[in-house]
Amino acid sequence: MRKIFNAITPLLALTGLTACESTADIERKPAIADSMIKDSLATCTIGSSTEVYSERLRDILMDVQTDRLNALQSNQVTVCLDKRLSKQTTGWLDKPIQGVLYAGALGGKSGHDRSILSLWDNGTPLKEDGFFSKDASDDGGEIVSKLAKAIIKEGMPKTGEDKIAGEYSYKCGKSTCHEIRWKAAANFDQDTIRKNPDLKSAPTPMQW
Repeated sequence: MRKIFNAITPLLALTGLTACESTADIERKPAIADSMIKDSLATCTIGSSTEVYSERLRDILMDVQTDRLNALQSNQVTVCLDKRLSKQTTGWLDKPIQGVLYAGALGGKSGHDRSILSLWDNGTPLKEDGFFSKDASDDGGEIVSKLAKAIIKEGMPKTGEDKIAGEYSYKCGKSTCHEIRWKAAANFDQDTIRKNPDLKSAPTPMQW
């Protein structure tokens, strides 16, 4: 979650503005998150200690509504923290990639393809994170949530129909606001894609 949101969360709790889910959904979310983390550890290329990785991923998943986590699980989407995204090559005008859905990247049970959701990550442990520094939790929850919302509304993309998330700015009154948007890979910044050929493959040794 974004650090500014973290700073005002206690105030929001007092005003009841964070009560977006039922008590039942809130209570079952930790078990769903644990299951998704277990799947991630078994599938993704971790590149760090499992404890630190799990802590960072749990922080992101717990920031997503339970029904949206369910949507990812039921559609066999594995969430991976991907350090490659923090090291991507971009030019001044290129749009950095914040997340990638590798649709049907892995084979699954009963012939159903599994997909990988790759999230921007620089490996910074939560306890070492500063207010003005960037880490996976800043946009991770929004990236996961918006993809899951789209899957609930439109269905799961077909195998090979990859999607890419980026941060976009827009006018909101007299200010400039920022949000995460998912686009079909064919409609994303092609210069960024061309400069980072390694990102065409999911962050997992289990390539099919």
